[in-house]
Amino acid sequence: MNETTDLFSVMTFNVGLQDRLGGAERKRLVEEVLRKHPVDIIGFQEFAINKFDVVERARTNMKLILGEPAGDIYINTIAYNGDRFDVLQTATIWLSPDGKYGRAWEGAERGATWALFKDRTTSNQVLMMNVHLDNKSALARAEGLKVILSFIGSKFSDVPVIFVGDSNTSIASHHPSWKEEKLKEPYDMMLRAGFKDCWVETHAEVPRPRTFHGFQGPHFQGDEWGTYDTEWIFIRGLCIESCELIEDQVEDKWPSDHFPMKAILGFYTSSK
Repeated sequence: MNETTDLFSVMTFNVGLQDRLGGAERKRLVEEVLRKHPVDIIGFQEFAINKFDVVERARTNMKLILGEPAGDIYINTIAYNGDRFDVLQTATIWLSPDGKYGRAWEGAERGATWALFKDRTTSNQVLMMNVHLDNKSALARAEGLKVILSFIGSKFSDVPVIFVGDSNTSIASHHPSWKEEKLKEPYDMMLRAGFKDCWVETHAEVPRPRTFHGFQGPHFQGDEWGTYDTEWIFIRGLCIESCELIEDQVEDKWPSDHFPMKAILGFYTSSK
C-alpha cells in the first residue's frame, strides 16, 4: 500500500482585478481570508501590483514568485511558505504557438507561471503550475492547455505536480452555453494526462461547486457565458487528504468575485 507523510496545503485564488470596493478595502478583505485560511502554496490569478503586500501582511513567512508582468498584473503569481519550501526553478511560459507574449487562438494574452519546489521536510520535489485560461475563446483554452501539458511532459514527467488555476471551463454548469461537449475538452485533457481533480476525488457524491459568483455570493444568477465551476486544483503523483471551497464573507463583503479553493496534499513515501 502507499504511505504518505508530512501533509501540506495549497490554494487557488482569483483575487479579481475589479476593485469594486476600492483598492485598499479589497486588499483588507483578501488579507483577512488569507489570515483565516493559512496555506503553504497559493496560486493567485489577476494579482495586481497594488495587492503585493497582502500576502506578507497575512503571514510573514510567505514569499512571492511574481511571474512576468502584463500591464498592471503579474501573470499568475505564486506565494509559498518559505519556512517549508525552497524554490529550485521558476519561470512563466506564454500560451501561444511561438511561445511569445501576445494574443493567440482568438483569445487574449495568456501565460502560466511555474515553480519547482523542494520540500525542506521530506526533500521531495514538486512542480507547481498556476494557470489562467482564456475566458472567451474555447480554442485558446484547449490549445493553451496543450502547451502547458507538453511543457510538463517534456520537462517534469517524473516530478509530482500541483496544477491550479482559473480554467474558465465549466463541467457542472447547466447553462445552454455549455451544452457542447467540446467545451469541456480542457477538463478531459487533464484527466487523460493522468491528473486527478481534488474536489471530485474527495467529494464522490457532491458535484463540482460554483466558484465564480460575480461579487454576489449565493445570490449570483449567472452571466452570459454560464460561468460556474471554474477553479481547478489538479494533482499528479501526490495524495489528496481533503478539498474545500472557501466561501467567507468579511463584514458582509466579498473579497473577490471568485471563491478560493483549498486542498490538503501529501507526498507518497513508499509502496508495499
